[in-house]
Amino acid sequence: MSEPLESNSGVALAEPPVAATPSPQPSPAALDPRFAPEEPWRLAPVYPLPRLELVSGKGARVIDRTGRSYLDFVSGIAVNALGHCPPVVTRAIARQARELMHCSNLFANRPAVRLAEALATATGYPRVFFCNSGTEAVEAALKFARAHAAQRPGRNVVAFRGGFHGRTAFALATTWQPSYREPFEPLVPGVRFGDYNDVAGLDALFDERVAAVIVEPVQGEAGAIPATKEFLAAVRAKATAVGAALIFDEVQSGMGRCGRLLAQEHYDVRGDLTVLSKALGGGMPLGAVLMTEDVARTLAPGMHGCTFGGNPLVTTAGLVVLDRVSRPATLSRVRSRSRELLRGLGGIASRHPSIAVARGLGLLTAIELAPDAPFDPPALVRGCRDQGLLVVRGGDRAVRLLPPLVVTSQEIAESLERLEAAIANLETPRSTAGEVG
Repeated sequence: MSEPLESNSGVALAEPPVAATPSPQPSPAALDPRFAPEEPWRLAPVYPLPRLELVSGKGARVIDRTGRSYLDFVSGIAVNALGHCPPVVTRAIARQARELMHCSNLFANRPAVRLAEALATATGYPRVFFCNSGTEAVEAALKFARAHAAQRPGRNVVAFRGGFHGRTAFALATTWQPSYREPFEPLVPGVRFGDYNDVAGLDALFDERVAAVIVEPVQGEAGAIPATKEFLAAVRAKATAVGAALIFDEVQSGMGRCGRLLAQEHYDVRGDLTVLSKALGGGMPLGAVLMTEDVARTLAPGMHGCTFGGNPLVTTAGLVVLDRVSRPATLSRVRSRSRELLRGLGGIASRHPSIAVARGLGLLTAIELAPDAPFDPPALVRGCRDQGLLVVRGGDRAVRLLPPLVVTSQEIAESLERLEAAIANLETPRSTAGEVG
């Protein structure tokens, strides 16, 4: 038996697989004791591997495999609304796991029924379809919208540049980012793209061949770009005028992240369908499509389904999360913390020429790097990590900060200090080894 591989840091590395082609040499990250060394040899290389390995978390903080603590302003990419491992959720999941975990879509279960009722009461949408993730929910919503348009002359879909709606076939077809799309083309046909927040450009997009329009009230993946009120009102009016279904993708902006249960509430505009996921399950895989009765009446048994959708374990978690985040006191606190965070980010932007702008809505926030910044977003993500702050990229030039909705004022202040320290370090010219003078 061969000796186990070992990194320069003394971390045992997994044996490479026996394969016809040799495994690549470990990257510098693979030698970092904070990272999971087995990943480059065992996982499909669709992520930058290896990654920082987290072992525990509580509230807004996580701990890596070496014991170092971080302030987590990624929150599982806007998933952990109540922070890591909130006792109220973990207790409910444990209790339900002792009774019934899964029963398929052939049978009803009480937690799913209760969550459907609670969502209808909280949002005003009378019908819901449950699934496992945001991209599945978008996929379902687009299918439902086309079914709703069965008697119409066209089945086209309007989407917007900068929008991100998922990585499955139909959802990807409505996602703008070319690097996500191009490896898998041809995609589902019939999608038209317009410019986000361009009211004047809507006339060229909408006609009687449009069956649906999908839009994010705040473009999350693009870097926390809020829609204008005029734009969403105009999109609603155009959709209504041609009889198209309006789909709000609130996978990232919904469930209280923007200071209202649904971000669309800031705009006084409602969709025909609204897609939720991420925070809805509080860390459990749960997606939902909310819809009007008009959309629901065009559906029939067998048209769509999901084996795991609405299983009792994940909907139990969803019930707890919805109860907490829909409380007026919780939403008021989110708006208050948002003001603190955006004010602080604006201050950092004013003090550092590398930062062009700070923006966002609620606790879906970002800073955008100036075109001439001496570093790029990945460097800033790494710099923040070195300062003990976890953040996530957004778009080509932005970095997002997505704290849990239960974040404290002290944690926001701490995050701003760490972020500014990371920026200052990256802005400071580094002397070249051996340089004289």
